Amino acid sequence: MNQHHSFTGPLFIVGMPRSGTKLLRGLLLQHDKVGIPLVETGFLPFWVRRWESYGDLSDFENFKKFYKSNLKIPYFFYMKYEGTRHHGQLISCETWYSYCQNYTVAGVFEALLRHDAGVDYHSNGIWGDKSPGYITHIPLLFELYPKARVVHIVRDVRDYSLSIKTAWNKNPLRAAQRWSDWVSKIKFDSKLHQQQYFEIKYEDLLDEPVKCLEELCDFIGIQFSTEMLKLDSSTENLGDSKGHTKIVGANKNKFRERMDSKMQKRIESISKTAMSLYGYPPDFTVNEKQLSKAELYWYQVADAYHLAISKSREIKGLGITGAVKFHLQHYLANKSN
Repeated sequence: MNQHHSFTGPLFIVGMPRSGTKLLRGLLLQHDKVGIPLVETGFLPFWVRRWESYGDLSDFENFKKFYKSNLKIPYFFYMKYEGTRHHGQLISCETWYSYCQNYTVAGVFEALLRHDAGVDYHSNGIWGDKSPGYITHIPLLFELYPKARVVHIVRDVRDYSLSIKTAWNKNPLRAAQRWSDWVSKIKFDSKLHQQQYFEIKYEDLLDEPVKCLEELCDFIGIQFSTEMLKLDSSTENLGDSKGHTKIVGANKNKFRERMDSKMQKRIESISKTAMSLYGYPPDFTVNEKQLSKAELYWYQVADAYHLAISKSREIKGLGITGAVKFHLQHYLANKSN
């Protein structure tokens, strides 16, 4: 066991969407010392920006207002819609308030996550969160939690972009640009926290799951168990891993069969530098050429429409208008500033 044997959290799992964050969370949850809610939070940056406006949350009247305002955030919607280890019971205002050891951003967040993950303050379990969007907020995570551990799972941009298109009909070129920008940012942001940062490639997890999980368990100071290799239930409701309760080793390099060469070349030209940072060699000799601001804007507009359509189909009764409001809340909660 390494020097992190007394680590009790928080453990943050980050990465681009459709890159294996749900799979990684599912595997870690097979260990009895790890607790992570089955819903991603995503709202920490939003809280930090607005924290002073909530007032002194040790005053229960202020806390009640804070509680009511946060019920609009997607995390709390999904806590009721999807459920957790607490069988979908949304934390009550009174319980949350009494669970807080202090009323700072970090203290209130920890109380919520420990409750929803089932990790008591007096246990030696590890509490954490799986929120892909925090990939752009690494400095904030360490500012709030200096002893935190961050696990970043990264997937080949070509398969990532293909999966984004398949899952939500979003533009693969915009996906590639976001991948390039965000994985480059976390590479830079993590330099000051190398002992608290663990990087894992999605493809390595598929090829050598035992080796990857052993290294990850050592990083957070727990003993690897073969029980971690099989999921209680599928972590995916989209894509080629949908319905599977084990690691699907063949779920990689799909772009070689499903992506035309013109699209692949363009994605490689957008992501050339970032690909080299993570050891993904391009198939084609290309010059780096990223998307313009105008291209990004129009692709973003189209992506927002397709995402709203997808969400309205996923959640009965939400409708297009409800889906737009839902994702606007998610966007505001995750924006950088």
